[in-house]
Amino acid sequence: MIKVISSEKTITSGGDTYKIFTKETPIGKIQRVLQNNWYHECWIKSSKDYKVMQWIIEHTEVLPDYDRFYIKQEEVGEYGITCVCQADHPRSPLMLINVDWSGTEQFCLDMELEVPELFELYEATQKLFLKEIMATRVAFAAIKSAYEHRVVKLSEI
Repeated sequence: MIKVISSEKTITSGGDTYKIFTKETPIGKIQRVLQNNWYHECWIKSSKDYKVMQWIIEHTEVLPDYDRFYIKQEEVGEYGITCVCQADHPRSPLMLINVDWSGTEQFCLDMELEVPELFELYEATQKLFLKEIMATRVAFAAIKSAYEHRVVKLSEI
C-alpha cells in the first residue's frame, strides 16, 4: 500500500517559532506553516496542491474505531448517551477545504475563477465524508438503542 509521508519540523528565527508540516505523496508534496501557532501558510496554494490533497483523500482508508465507542459507552453507562463524530474534522467538505486546507482568500479566489481542481477535490472529499458517515452507522444504531431503552425506562415510572 502506498502511504503519505508526513513530517514536522520546528525552526526558531528572530524570536518567532515556525512549525513546518509536510505531506509527501507519489504525485507531489504539500506544506503548511504555523508561525507562533498561527496559520502562516496553508496546505493549498496552487492547483497542483489541490491535486496532491485529492490524491491523499482518495487514498485515505476509513477504519472505524468501534471498540473506542463501546468503551466510552460503557463509561457513560446509564448517565448519558455517547456522542459520535466522524474523523478528526467535524466540518462539511467545502468548509474543510476553505478553513483547514486552502484558507478563505485562496478558496474564494479559486471559487470565483472556477478552478477545476478545487471542484475535483470537493467531489473526492464529499465521497470520503459519506464513507465516514456510513462507518459511524453502528454507533448511531447504539445511540438509537440507548435512547429507546431510556424511553422505556421512563414509561415504567
